[in-house]
Amino acid sequence: MFFYNYSTRTAATGKIDASGAFLHQQSFPVNQFGKWPQIVSLGCGVLFFYNDEGASVISASGRVDGAGGYTHLKDYPANQFAKSFSVVPLGGGRAFFYSTTGAAKVGRFDTSGNYTNLKDYQAGTFGQWTSIVPFETGEVFFYNGDFADETGTQAAIGKFDSAGVFSQTVSFPVNQFGKWSSITALAGRWALFQYSDGVSFPQATGQFTAAGVFNHKKNVALGRFWDAVPIDDGSQLFLYSSAGSAGGALVKAASGRMDAAGDIKPRDLGPSFDRWSHIVAA
Repeated sequence: MFFYNYSTRTAATGKIDASGAFLHQQSFPVNQFGKWPQIVSLGCGVLFFYNDEGASVISASGRVDGAGGYTHLKDYPANQFAKSFSVVPLGGGRAFFYSTTGAAKVGRFDTSGNYTNLKDYQAGTFGQWTSIVPFETGEVFFYNGDFADETGTQAAIGKFDSAGVFSQTVSFPVNQFGKWSSITALAGRWALFQYSDGVSFPQATGQFTAAGVFNHKKNVALGRFWDAVPIDDGSQLFLYSSAGSAGGALVKAASGRMDAAGDIKPRDLGPSFDRWSHIVAA
């Protein structure tokens, strides 16, 4: 896993072993990494870094090896990728660049970080989605939990082919899904749903069939964790949260593995973690 702090520009790597224990690998010098609001693992061993906060969009790629070492691969030309994109990994080096305008593009990165654009979509092609969740089976779950317009939650499933062409396969009834602030894809079309309003932290697991039918499995009690990072192709989870000021943050972490019934029993990893804004599976 790759750990990064946007404010301090510190970074580290570590991994969860088969027993659920955490092993620290490497810590990197301050400022080795730039300011990156988005960091995405592309599924081919490559990390993609994206920043659209300035006048120009800047982006880069790098690789984390099995020992936790980092190798920088490429800096991309300014504005090669447009502003206001959410970057969604599709597996095998492919990425879906989504804008709230409904515009999008799909491209592929090779293991050296070289990018090939596959398809561009004009504004309005895609709807408004608050979560876009790719499964390792190839399907993508689209969800909108924004109640600002009081129309209820919306959800759909679709798939991109090897040329980046999208086809929607399922559209769910309005409000079939509750209000969730984060959705994490797990192995075998399973998903972890979490919601937090600062007071309550409901969590649940469910599974989609190959035909797109959703089955709620279990309400789970993982505790107050803000981040759930799937590792080992989604068979394990790394759970993390931090609160408080940068100098006095309350940090906690846990690992967990889901059983056949959809239950997850977290293993406490203690408070011996730094404060991180981004954690991605490398």
